[in-house]
Amino acid sequence: MKEQIKKVYHLALNILLPPRCSGCGNPTIGIHIFCGKCWSKVHFIQKPCCHHCGMPMPYDIGSPTCVTCLTVAPPFEAGRSATRYDGMVRDIILKLKHCDATYLPPSLAGWMAQAGQDFWDKTDYIIPVPLHRWRLMRRRYNQATLLARALSQRLNLPLLTNILIRSKLTESQGRKTRQERRKNVQAAFAIQDPKGLLTGKHIALIDDVWTTGATLEACTTALKKGGVEKVYVLTLSRVVKE
Repeated sequence: MKEQIKKVYHLALNILLPPRCSGCGNPTIGIHIFCGKCWSKVHFIQKPCCHHCGMPMPYDIGSPTCVTCLTVAPPFEAGRSATRYDGMVRDIILKLKHCDATYLPPSLAGWMAQAGQDFWDKTDYIIPVPLHRWRLMRRRYNQATLLARALSQRLNLPLLTNILIRSKLTESQGRKTRQERRKNVQAAFAIQDPKGLLTGKHIALIDDVWTTGATLEACTTALKKGGVEKVYVLTLSRVVKE
């Protein structure tokens, strides 16, 4: 009976307030966040890609590892991203970060769950990349936490939000080079784990955008210093330079 009431409620709600595309604002069918036209502008990352960091490759080069990872292997075990950071995805991430579009994560988490499907049977906890407390007060929410929470609920995996902290208020990473980004976030993260929950565990580290990987690598380093055995990185999108 409860399920029938819920179906009637959602049907009535869709009639009174029809769902609209998060991209262009036109009506959409069902629970989809995009209309067909905007959906075609979402560029999902597919194989071939680096088996270590997940960077898409233009073609199969015969090696499963990209040049960057061969030169300096990142500290995490593997990384994946659902989409490229361009077009429609860039627009909705900016809405999520700056325009209070907090209704988006449950839908976006579906994309991320698919992208990280090789991680979930090995994951003990999901942890978001944290904001510094002052930045969190100003923004009021952390978009990485919203995505991580939606993933946790979808996958029935425990979420930890107060163990990995941003202990240093850093400058904005925007417009910084790769080396400047690494220097900026060096020693910016710390672990508060008095109960030893992380010791020997495997963590899925969640963020919205992967630019150079400097923040993700700094978080991974902090997690492993705190006793984590393996870290799998997953982001909604990734900056891909052709």
